[in-house]
This record gives sequence, structure tokens and C-alpha cells, in this order.
Amino acid sequence: MKKTTIDLSKISSQFEGVSAKVAVTLRNLDLSRVHGVTQNVPPSFGDIALFKVKSVGEEPLLQSFGGRAIELHEGDKILVPYGTRYAVEKCEGVVPSDMGECHLIARGGVAGIYVETNEKVGDPTIIMPMGILSDRSGNVLNMKDFSMNSFEVLTKKRPVNIMVFGTGMDAGKTTAATAIVKGMTRSGHKVGFGKITGTGAFSDIHKPEDAGAIAVADFVDMGYPSTYKVETDELVRILEGLTRYLSLKGSDVNVIEIADGVFQSDNQKLLRSEEFKNHIDGVFVAANEGLSAMHAVEELVKHDITVLGVGGIMMCAPLTVREFEQNIETNAKPVFGPIKNEDLEKRGTMNNFLSYIHEHNPDRKFKTQTDEDILDNDVSP
Repeated sequence: MKKTTIDLSKISSQFEGVSAKVAVTLRNLDLSRVHGVTQNVPPSFGDIALFKVKSVGEEPLLQSFGGRAIELHEGDKILVPYGTRYAVEKCEGVVPSDMGECHLIARGGVAGIYVETNEKVGDPTIIMPMGILSDRSGNVLNMKDFSMNSFEVLTKKRPVNIMVFGTGMDAGKTTAATAIVKGMTRSGHKVGFGKITGTGAFSDIHKPEDAGAIAVADFVDMGYPSTYKVETDELVRILEGLTRYLSLKGSDVNVIEIADGVFQSDNQKLLRSEEFKNHIDGVFVAANEGLSAMHAVEELVKHDITVLGVGGIMMCAPLTVREFEQNIETNAKPVFGPIKNEDLEKRGTMNNFLSYIHEHNPDRKFKTQTDEDILDNDVSP
């Protein structure tokens, strides 16, 4: 059984008698670089801190680096980074301006201050910082100090990138992305999975991995506990880093999940970024019902983004699917219409996706194409 608590006193005498539960957002933390804590600086996004649990709220769990959700108790010591959160069904959270008590704003392990909460959400878990981790030189340790280095390698071909957008939280994005991973794997492709936005949690990694992804990574691996309020150019760098990493691991198809909904503020900025859109070869939309699906698809098409299909939770209700099909604008209809998850897992569906992407992107050279395919599609003189 993997450990969920570490004895910090083995690292430095400054931690004598202190053990801490470590969040999954710190899965890349190198403890050998930790020497002590500092309290004389205000926290910044991504700074890693030692906290004492002051009171346990409605959700008494912390997802640990050991791979399971562990219970929290008053007086526990925990290691988590400072970060932000945007979750319509939960809360909006930001990094506090000082070292005062704050909240555990995500079970994956993020410390912040609630700005607004959904009325259905109960009391938060309150945590008190004991100090921000520092190295032997007294430098504050941040998640970016332990981020993944994905070196750029020039190749003639690149993987196909299929993005999974949603209409909001709990629309079925990860489930749909996992189904696409399964379908592409059944089609004989090596599939990588990445998530470029959201709040750190281990479920986002495990599901696609279980479906056959040969490599998985997300923004946490790039040094971000969460991505709310992160600048657009940084999000594009995260995407580039993840797709390079997955490609180097051997993927020829990457399935990339985008958190929250199409109309979320950070996502709206991404949709206006030509650099971001240049990485997109096709999009699948997960929706909770027909009306939201219609607006999300029409919004993506407005930004000249190809929508291959739509599905998610809405597919459980035939009537809402009918509403979508009857009311979606003709020029915005997804190429392959509404698709159930079980059909996303089929080889035929994924072969149709790839054939369409190859045909409509003749200037892009994909790993999923043979040399003959590339020559056939080459429109250069």
C-alpha cells in the first residue's frame, strides 16, 4: 500500500516531529530539495506550503499523492500548493494576499480563499499556513520548480489533436474523452491523453489511462495546481508542452480535454487565440442537454472550429437530442451529429473522424497518414 503521509523530520531538523499528508497536486515534488519553511513572504500562485487543518468542512477528504482519497481531521498537517478554482457547481477561489487562514478549495489539494460559492455547498475546510516550503538557500519552492520538461523535437509528422470541450461542469467531458481514447486504441492507434485546464485531481489521469492511453499528462505536470486566471499565452504553452510530451512518448492521436464550459472566461480567450486554434484538428462537445449543446456548438463554429460530434450527458435523454437536432443552425451542425459514448468507442466512428481530419487539413502532416496519403492531399505546386 502506498504511503499517504510523509515524515518531514527525515528531511530537515526544522520539521522535527512533523508528519504531513501530501496532495496529489504535488505528485512531482522532489522532497530532497525541501529544507524548511519561510513565513516572511506573501503567497503566490503555485507556492507549496505546509498547513495545519483548523476545522474540517463538508468535504473531509484530500486526494493524496499515494493514489487515494484520505480523510482529514482537525490538527492534521497537509502539504498543498496555493492556487485558484473555477467550478460552477462548487465555488470560485483565488490565492490569498497574506499568510492568514484560508480554505482547502479542492480535494485534489489546492489552498485558496473562497470568493463565491454555490448555495448548495456547505462549510469549507479551514487551514492555517505554517509556512511556505523553501530550499537550502531560503528560496521559496513553487510547483513550476518541479514541472515536466518536454523538449521540442522537429519531425515531419505530428499527432492528430482532438479537443473535448463541454457546456459546463459535469457534462460528461472526461467520460467522452475516455471513450474516444478507447475507440482510437481499438482502431490501432497509439493514443495520448492530456488536460490543459482545470483543477488538479487524480481521476482526470486514471480514466483515460485505464482505457488504453499510452501516455497521460496534465497541467499539474507542467507546474500548475489549477489554471483559472492563468494568461492565455501560458495556457497555449501548456498545450504545446503536453502535446510534445505525448508525441515523444509515441502517440499518433492526442485527446485533449478542456475544463469547464465553452463560455467560461478563460476558454473564451482561448477561442480568440489563433495560436491555440492552430493546434486543434477537431472538437467533440460534451453537453448536459440540447439547448446548451446548441449554443456551445454554434459558439465554436463562430470561431471557425470544426465540431466533429456532440454527446455527453445529453445522450441519456432522446427528447433533448431531438431538440438539438431540430434547432441547431444548419451551418453549425456537427459533422457526424450526436454520438453516444458506446459509439465513440467503435473503430468505425474513429476512422470517420480521422478520414475527415485528413481530408480537410491537407496542409497538415499527421502521423496517422501514410506517405501516400500525404502525397495525395498535397496541394502545393
